Amino acid sequence: MAEKGNHIRQIAQSLLRETLNELSPKRLMKQRLRRDGAQLRIRPREKPDGGELAAARTYRPENYQRRLVLALGKAAAPMWLAWRELAELPGEEWESLLISPSPGIAAEGCPGAAPRQFRGGHPEPNADSRAGAEAMLAAARALEPPAFIVHLISGGGSALAESPLEAGWDMKTMQALYRQLVGCGAPIGEINALRKHLSSFKGGRLAAAAAAGVEQLTILLSDVPAGEADNISSGPTLPDNSTVEDCYRIHAARQLQLPAAMEKLFRERRLPETPKPGAAGFAQSRWVIAGDNHLACETLAQQARAAGYEPVIDHRADEAEHREAAEYLLRRWRALRQEQPRACLIAGGEVRVQVPERTGRGGRNQAFALECAARLRPTDPATIASLGTDGVDGNSPAAGAIVDATTRARAARAGYSLERAAADFDAYRLLAAIGDTIETGPTGNNLRDLRIFIS
Repeated sequence: MAEKGNHIRQIAQSLLRETLNELSPKRLMKQRLRRDGAQLRIRPREKPDGGELAAARTYRPENYQRRLVLALGKAAAPMWLAWRELAELPGEEWESLLISPSPGIAAEGCPGAAPRQFRGGHPEPNADSRAGAEAMLAAARALEPPAFIVHLISGGGSALAESPLEAGWDMKTMQALYRQLVGCGAPIGEINALRKHLSSFKGGRLAAAAAAGVEQLTILLSDVPAGEADNISSGPTLPDNSTVEDCYRIHAARQLQLPAAMEKLFRERRLPETPKPGAAGFAQSRWVIAGDNHLACETLAQQARAAGYEPVIDHRADEAEHREAAEYLLRRWRALRQEQPRACLIAGGEVRVQVPERTGRGGRNQAFALECAARLRPTDPATIASLGTDGVDGNSPAAGAIVDATTRARAARAGYSLERAAADFDAYRLLAAIGDTIETGPTGNNLRDLRIFIS
């Protein structure tokens, strides 16, 4: 039994790693971009889910006096490198700025001139987050038509790039805001509605900074639910679908205690509105999604099918509280397995966690896996893996975890309690001690989370 369990664990981890390889930013961008001499062609996905944001489009870079590339997010560096290789011609002059969580691109390994780079903070903004955001705003404002801005946006940029709504707010104020929002248990749409309205960079304000007539193209790797592209990195280049009234409602419903300078805006109901769909500033803007969580789940399903499984994709636990998600998905998997012994359940999206004030180490994927382990029966054949496609789960070095019916007993032998680790939001220490973590290192991507149930 133990030998079979180890074999299934190896299969599950192999399927996930192969999927991450297939989802590399370069591969995804190569499917959307084609440079044919003077023409640059942008192609939308053939079968978009949640609505594609752009039809096929052709640009002629030679027609613009200035060309600017702004790359932001956890995948900023690989997206920018892919763009340079796939879309720029030798000798063509493109200005570039890049904000990422990593050290960035080494000049000696860079084809052509290296971009101006900023190392933003995550999950809280830092000084470079502000410097980078304000440099991008200044670069956009400096352009006059004919000019072309290419935005390469991936998840994680909400913290990586931040310019406060009011100049007097320092980064300590913004960091306090982020800590409150990340730990409040709200879905990402609510969190980002507040971020957008308290920033001079987010919610379409980066795109709006450019002069009328400047052509803008945004290529996106999505870490948000389908149909919510304006929430990717809090949507700096997209029209914002949230409103100030949403913010007032969320603030009251979540009983948030924001920094005093922000509370004053809510108390006096003086939040300025963000740019909305149909605004003149978006007349020359186009957007295309190169990859999202639906594509990630489909890719994992293809890998599972090739390994002899019958995969079923279920997105209904997306944005569910992590204990509710564990209960639902275990019930669904058991029902599927009764019908088909080779069934494999794949679930995408993110689960919500309520983070206590004093916390250990771990993230939502490890919390979800621990909750599943606590619910497994001793004879249950399920092997369950959950990981973030960015390779980082919360404040731990793990991408996620893989558990089965032996996890509880192995933890007890090592002196750990599943229930205590869950209560302390300290899953990593337990899971690492018994070898149940999945560690990939940062992947340079961010297409939300992947979960797989197999036996």
